[in-house]
Amino acid sequence: MVTAEARTADAQFIVGRDNHLAIDQPGALAHSDKKGEEVDHALIHDHYEGKPTDEELNSLRKVAGKIPMNAYFLCFVEFCERGSYYSSVGIISNFVNRKFPTDGNGYGAPKRGSEQKPGALGMGTVKATAISQSFKALVYCLPVLFGYISDQYTGRYKLIVWGVWICGIAHILMLSSGAPSLLSAGHSAAPFIISLYVLAIGAGK
Repeated sequence: MVTAEARTADAQFIVGRDNHLAIDQPGALAHSDKKGEEVDHALIHDHYEGKPTDEELNSLRKVAGKIPMNAYFLCFVEFCERGSYYSSVGIISNFVNRKFPTDGNGYGAPKRGSEQKPGALGMGTVKATAISQSFKALVYCLPVLFGYISDQYTGRYKLIVWGVWICGIAHILMLSSGAPSLLSAGHSAAPFIISLYVLAIGAGK
């Protein structure tokens, strides 16, 4: 049986004892710690034009660097992705589980004052739970695969952009599945389920 110490030793042998993994940084996956220490030492001890004095280092105001626009874009995209995911999970119970109200407004909502519950597909609790759980499983498992693809082939930014487009297509398909003509004819199940799993792929990116 391989111990944790042996696996750690193997990993250090492959990466190198003077290096570290830099998964969250651009460029090479393994960065040299020794080289970084040499650069830090040069900045502190070597003399160069414009080097601040010790007094300036202690007294000058520390100014934070400018945050790139890509960082704001990524925050906005992740906010939209989480909102997309939770809003889609919330409708599965009613939309998939309960039957389409016969005297409602045509979009799954019952008539005001009616005893009926909102619904659409009427597939029952078991199938609704299966669809919900499989959707959640894909959302949380696919990032492992897409993380590997982005690191090895496409890059993170490009894969995120693709994910935005896929999520947009999924929501258009999901909206179309709620058309009154499809709901009343009982043909909404296929486009809704397809849109849900397409959304899982987009969220997984």
